[in-house]
Amino acid sequence: MIYIIKKFRIEIESSNYRVIIILNEFGPEGKIAFYVSKESQIPVYFIPYCGIPRRESDVTPYLSDIICVDGELDKNYLTNKGVDPNKILVRGSPKYDSIMNKTIQPLKQITDHFTGKTHIISTKKFKILLATNYFMNEANRILLTTVVNALIKLSDTQFIIKLHPLQDGKFIKDVLKELNFNAIILKDIDILEIIKSVDVFLTEESSVILDSMALSTPVICLDLINRNVYFSGKHVYNDEKYIIIVHNELQLYQKLNELLSTPKMLEDYKNSIKNNLKLILYHEKDYSSGQKIKSDLKKFLL
Repeated sequence: MIYIIKKFRIEIESSNYRVIIILNEFGPEGKIAFYVSKESQIPVYFIPYCGIPRRESDVTPYLSDIICVDGELDKNYLTNKGVDPNKILVRGSPKYDSIMNKTIQPLKQITDHFTGKTHIISTKKFKILLATNYFMNEANRILLTTVVNALIKLSDTQFIIKLHPLQDGKFIKDVLKELNFNAIILKDIDILEIIKSVDVFLTEESSVILDSMALSTPVICLDLINRNVYFSGKHVYNDEKYIIIVHNELQLYQKLNELLSTPKMLEDYKNSIKNNLKLILYHEKDYSSGQKIKSDLKKFLL
């Protein structure tokens, strides 16, 4: 850690930086960048990667000169925590500019990571996507077993699994074999494109929940293991006010069955996601979060 601080100080002192951008004020790297920048009286522009956490363990002084937030809910949260509202800018997220500008298109076919076989994305079956997390194997076993046991009771479904980038997927493949259940397993594929291509997206708490909301794809959060523990309720978008959250196999089956058998319920859920997104993620027609942030940063160069 001392080495990192020393290297960062050398970098700061050897260059004429006018502003420092950080993506994480919570972790050690972000804190080092922040405090060394402030030592050198260089302003800090904080762009949280995926929203402002709601965990007390992640509470910081929020001392950055500018704090860029996704939407009004994050701004209100920080203001209630005592952060000066004058330095909080609601900018949306550059990550979602392509979605809001409708350049993300659904896929027509996908290739299994293990078999190399190409599959047509069904237009007749109910397409369900599960995104796995980079947790210990037994946690993923519980996750996969719960989902498969719920899906067995449904008919006319196409089950797709998107592996976490850090997973090789062998364990997931082995568990599916034990459960005698078929799935198309994907790895190196754009997560936004595959979420756009399905009817329902399943995941544990993750920033991809916001991806799904931005794409207006119905999402179900699987709070199977971490209920009321460290990971639960970390971000504003992972709240039962805005998305469906289930805690066991029965609840998952019931929700999937309702969405599959009742098209109006599925459409209503899509519309509620769109409405909730307005407070969580700022967006307007022809608005570019990336361009707005560029405009903010240019002011430091004057």
